[in-house]
Amino acid sequence: MEIMKTDDSFKKKFKILVDKYGNAQHPISEEMLDSCCFVTDTLDVAWATAQSVFEDQAKPEHALKILELFFDHAERIRKERQEHTLPGN
Repeated sequence: MEIMKTDDSFKKKFKILVDKYGNAQHPISEEMLDSCCFVTDTLDVAWATAQSVFEDQAKPEHALKILELFFDHAERIRKERQEHTLPGN
C-alpha cells in the first residue's frame, strides 16, 4: 500500500519554497507551513486507513470523515488529560 506519492505536488511546492527562501523570511509563516505538513500527513494517514478498511471501495469522502474522527478523538483525549491534571483531581 502506497501511503504518499513520491512525486506529489505538495512535496514539490514545499521543496520549492524551502529551496527559494531557505531560512530567510518567506511569504508563508512557519506556523502555516507546519500546519500544511501536519494536515497533509494526517490526511494521508486517514486515506491509508480508509483503504485498509474499505479496500478497493475506499473514497476520498471516507478519508475526510476518518480525519474528522481522528481530530475528534484527539480532542477527547486532550480534554480527559486536562481534567486529570487539574488541581483537586
